[in-house]
Amino acid sequence: MVLDANILREKLIEAWKLRSNETSFSASLAPLIAECRSEEEFRTLFTTQILTHIDSAISSNLLQSYFKFHARSGYINESLVIEHLLSLTPLSSLITTDDIQIKFLLELLFETLKAMHVTAEQAPRLGKQLNLLAKWLCSTLCIYLNQLNINEQMNVTEKEMIILISNLFLLLFTNTTYYCLWLMIIKAQKEQKEWKQLQERLELVSKRIPTGENFRPDVYEQILFKIAHLHLSEEFHQEDVEFNISIFNPIVSMLVINQLHKSSSIILSILRFYEHVSTTSNPSLIYLRLLQASFGGYLASVLTNNSEYQQRWSAYINFQLPRILASCFETQFDIIKQCFETFLLHNEYLLNRMDELCFENVFEKFFQTILNYTKNDIKEKNENKINQLNFYIQQIRLPYIQQIQRYYQNHQIHSYSFQILQLQRTLEKSLYKIFSTPNDNDNLQNLVNNLTDYIPLICALDQYYSLINLLLSYTQTQYDLALYLLCYITSITDDTSEDFGHIDINYDKSSSSFIIYMWLKKYWLSRHLGHALFSSSLYSIDFLSPINNSFDDISVEKDEFLLDIKNFNHDNIQIKYSNIDYLIKTIYLLGELQSLSLDETKQIVLQLINYLTHVSYGSLVHVLLWLIANYQIANDNEKPWIQNVIHTMGATGNSNSTIVSLLDAIKRQLWSDYIDNPLVSHYSIVPNFSSIVNNLFLSSSQTSTSIIQTLFDTYIINEFLNCEQSRALYICSKYVPIDFLIVRLLININTSNGVYETSRALYFILGLILFRRRSSTRCLLKQVLPYLFNIKSNEFMLEPNVYTICFIMNIILALEFNQNNDQLEDLFHVKSWKDIYSIDDIIPKYEDTTVADAYHSLLNYSSEELFSSETLRPVNYFLGWFQTILWMFSRTAKSLKPFVKPKLVAQLSEYLPLQFPIEKVLSILELSNNIEIEYAAMVITRDYTCLKTLNSRTSKTLIHNQQLTISDNSLTTMSMNLTKNIFSIPKNL
Repeated sequence: MVLDANILREKLIEAWKLRSNETSFSASLAPLIAECRSEEEFRTLFTTQILTHIDSAISSNLLQSYFKFHARSGYINESLVIEHLLSLTPLSSLITTDDIQIKFLLELLFETLKAMHVTAEQAPRLGKQLNLLAKWLCSTLCIYLNQLNINEQMNVTEKEMIILISNLFLLLFTNTTYYCLWLMIIKAQKEQKEWKQLQERLELVSKRIPTGENFRPDVYEQILFKIAHLHLSEEFHQEDVEFNISIFNPIVSMLVINQLHKSSSIILSILRFYEHVSTTSNPSLIYLRLLQASFGGYLASVLTNNSEYQQRWSAYINFQLPRILASCFETQFDIIKQCFETFLLHNEYLLNRMDELCFENVFEKFFQTILNYTKNDIKEKNENKINQLNFYIQQIRLPYIQQIQRYYQNHQIHSYSFQILQLQRTLEKSLYKIFSTPNDNDNLQNLVNNLTDYIPLICALDQYYSLINLLLSYTQTQYDLALYLLCYITSITDDTSEDFGHIDINYDKSSSSFIIYMWLKKYWLSRHLGHALFSSSLYSIDFLSPINNSFDDISVEKDEFLLDIKNFNHDNIQIKYSNIDYLIKTIYLLGELQSLSLDETKQIVLQLINYLTHVSYGSLVHVLLWLIANYQIANDNEKPWIQNVIHTMGATGNSNSTIVSLLDAIKRQLWSDYIDNPLVSHYSIVPNFSSIVNNLFLSSSQTSTSIIQTLFDTYIINEFLNCEQSRALYICSKYVPIDFLIVRLLININTSNGVYETSRALYFILGLILFRRRSSTRCLLKQVLPYLFNIKSNEFMLEPNVYTICFIMNIILALEFNQNNDQLEDLFHVKSWKDIYSIDDIIPKYEDTTVADAYHSLLNYSSEELFSSETLRPVNYFLGWFQTILWMFSRTAKSLKPFVKPKLVAQLSEYLPLQFPIEKVLSILELSNNIEIEYAAMVITRDYTCLKTLNSRTSKTLIHNQQLTISDNSLTTMSMNLTKNIFSIPKNL
């Protein structure tokens, strides 16, 4: 539809003249509107005609008043007016047509915006135009104010223009929707710098504000003040949450005793969370609690008379904890200094006992070790404070040290703690040689001779993976010894394939090092699953196919290998193949063997063991794994035979040989883990157990659950686990399904009576998750939380418990990324021991993204499923805090930002407007793409129709085909209209 300008003008004048009629002005335009397909089309047409014939429109005050009236009625397209306004340039030195047009359009736009209702669909476009308009208004205001002469009177037009600009600015600042859309676009388009320049320009002309009652100086000052203080930060909201810092009591003990080689990154991540997320009145308490838990745990280990526990704690206190604190020392110097001073003042007993055991000023040595890992520029910057702290340590500890020295000056026997510390310091010096000269056999022999003493030190120095890589290189020259060392060390640390991660090793795929690495991953580190060991050749072929293609005819090779085994003669030993070939042939052979119930199979196994004992001793470990796996599924007649074979296998004439001793140690470890009852030593924790009970019952999951429940109750009361209790918890956790265990504990804490007890319980659960972090995290996200979302016991999702559970989920998510150098920031990297020697660390990576995918899945499905009704549930509140705390942590850990879901944030703002106000949403969302801008616009306008949150959803049915139901009377087809809900209660629970 196109109207002639003259006709339109005549009709509009006619309508204006009829303004006193009973019909409204809008009613007089009804015929014109009726000829358009929509009101939007009429608004566009109406506004276009005005702008096209703007000279006619401004020629009459009558017409201007008429158009402004219809602007209040919503008949003006604001976008077209703003576009036209931006094309005009004010020239206030001479009163031009442009100035008159500007005045008219400003009045028209003011009336339009004042009456406008903004929808979510309009908001992003309007926000961009308002931002352009605001910049144009700033420039225009500068032009008009610059034209003023302090000694001259301002003309009427200039007065009116400044008043109009001020009024329009006032509307932008006072209307929440416009102001938030404006700020949203500034953040989205990264225009903070440009706006700062505009602020500086306005500041220069601020002195030219006119005076007098007619010029409303209060308005000018207010507008200039608001523009000068325009919020240009990317964050509009600050959330203050204080997290309980008693976590170190259980976590430190659990990690040092069971996961020392992974504890440093966990503890540092927790410290960083408290530093950058928690609102704490006294931040030094964070480090104080860590020191108290660490030094207290060390002294508790002395009472156990267990050398392994004492070695681990000594290595942690003297070699790992200083590097953790050194990582924080550079950014939190004053806070840690205050912590040290408080610790020295209020923990005299701990320090006295430590000094007495180690026969030195332990805290002074501890502080010096921290400084060794601190950058020189930090030490130079804080030299005076460091000297003051060092003097304070000496002054407060020197009297007791002198007293100890006088008492023990005639005693030649020192404590075991002193001996361990001196030995570990000696081993630390030699450890550098082992890594720096890997081809030196003397260094390898030194490692073997002191292996049990080296392991805690290597774990505490975070050199576990470096040692693995070193031993892999030794497989090329000392295959048997290196392979058994790899098995023994990974057995001591109780590693699994998933927890072990992936090491980037620079070996050819056909090399012995690479093949042994693959064997470790697929067989040894998967031993708890029985992976590829239950007489199945499928896994074996899958293992061998990418690394060895030399077997053109597997059956021929197997027959030839069997013939070699049967014809083996002790008097004429012929080694026909390499050690790697023997290992591969052994894997093939065992994978093809029939049941052990056959005498022929037993005979082949015995001959194979005898053969490998003389030609490839290292390959016996695979036979051992195969026997252990078969023992678990064998009948009562086969078990004695397997037990006897395991006991006698590997025996040689030299029983003192290192590899024979290592094989025996590995056999004992496997037998203890998979055959014997590993819980026997922990029965005393549960006083109701009788000393003589059926072993099958005692090793069942019920027994483990009872012990864990007892430890749980003990920790709730005492807020501490000693070494034996921490070890018992770790052992028992391997025999209970983790989903069952966590669900039971979470349900139990809902019946607890105190806030502090609940917090302790959640920290206890975090310790359990960290034992098998990746599998436990997936279980928590895929099974436990969906189950708990559907039951009434949701108290852990409400304040203040929700803070702790969100803290736990943030920590285990951050740990998923801190294994890779390029994933998390330097803040999350513990100071490396090798930095002193300029040797690169080896950091493991994860081969899959299942944990991250589980987080995405939980959040995405929560968005789809949990907001499908108007019922406000605790889970909505939980998800709100989880997204909030995740956003707070992601400001430091940038890699966590993808887990802040824009759609979920918008839904939470709809359901929980008080918890998610507009300014919080604008802070949380990055606004880096159009999708995030659209969700932010929904929150600003409170228009959630595009979300369709309250509409019921039907997802894909689990049953793809319709099912036929046959009855005597009829044959009917039932349409299975099922809704898939991942939050349904699992049947196995």
